[in-house]
Amino acid sequence: MEPNYPFLKWFKGIIVSGDEGIIKPDPEIYELALSRFNLERQETLFIDDKSINAEGASRAGMQSHVFRSADELEKLLIHEGLLQLR
Repeated sequence: MEPNYPFLKWFKGIIVSGDEGIIKPDPEIYELALSRFNLERQETLFIDDKSINAEGASRAGMQSHVFRSADELEKLLIHEGLLQLR
């Protein structure tokens, strides 16, 4: 998958639904992400362009955000202290 999406190398880890045989919003995929990457559920921000998937993350105890635009996401990440502009 990486040759088609080189930006995926920016991330420390990814979960590909097709590889795992689990699709969002199945609760199991959120639990897999939390355990595989050793994440604290209340400190984890899940971002997706589909509200049903963001709602699934919320039900799993994560913070969630429905992606609508890069500008909106940038403002959220700055507000949460997760992104600093140079």
